[in-house]
Amino acid sequence: MARMTGFCPVEGGELYYEHEGSGSAVVLIHAGVTDHRMWDAQFEVLAGHHHVVRYDTRGYGKSRHDSTTAYSNRADLRALLEHLGIGRAALVGVSRGGQIAIDFTLESPEYVWALVPVCAGVSGYQAEMSSAEQAAEQAINDAWEARDFEALIELEIAYWLVGLRRSADQIDDAPIEKMRQMLRDHYAAHADEKHEVIGLEPPAVGRLAEINVPTLVVYGELDTHDTLATADLLLEKVRGAERSIFPNAAHLPPMEYPAAFSQTVLNFLTAIR
Repeated sequence: MARMTGFCPVEGGELYYEHEGSGSAVVLIHAGVTDHRMWDAQFEVLAGHHHVVRYDTRGYGKSRHDSTTAYSNRADLRALLEHLGIGRAALVGVSRGGQIAIDFTLESPEYVWALVPVCAGVSGYQAEMSSAEQAAEQAINDAWEARDFEALIELEIAYWLVGLRRSADQIDDAPIEKMRQMLRDHYAAHADEKHEVIGLEPPAVGRLAEINVPTLVVYGELDTHDTLATADLLLEKVRGAERSIFPNAAHLPPMEYPAAFSQTVLNFLTAIR
């Protein structure tokens, strides 16, 4: 199957998507500081083995939202799968995208054959942050309130991509510039939108033992304290969950180590099919 693009209608908006390949389906869900382009390096590699879908959630990339309709990211994902005629998919989600993947698996388990939460959040769970992380998040919030988007972008890159335990000169320029461009596009297109998101009830934190699909928990060794604690929680509560650590990565391993990340996902999915 050649690459195809389109828009999936959802109540109060539409989701931009791309899909390519054949066989068992894999859906890639981007982080909250990126859009579908974060998967550029993985998309065709995975499409050589699977039917791969990537999309922009509402408020990101090319997707559109009317700013008045309350919506569920889980219902949006379900609508996308149905639009593409996909009965079951493996979900690979990073950060906020990982939380969406986990919540979706709990709400609609019949649609999921594997789960790969990457540096993921868990709805209803907030671990303790270090003082440095609290200060960094406060600086991000202050820049947002001031609508100083250029400062905000650099703060988000430093916190999420580089991490607080490294400096920018310790990683390649390419992922930094890619993230900078995605964030600039994001704030130019979506900064004034309003979003009322319907969360999972009850939230995932008390329900992780309900997950009954093969699960690979991926995280970077240099990620935030609360993300590392969340990974430990997933490994403790999800039966049979496996672990993959990227030793010299922070919150976005697919962008820092694209080839290694692709191979990690392929190896996991191949082993369980």
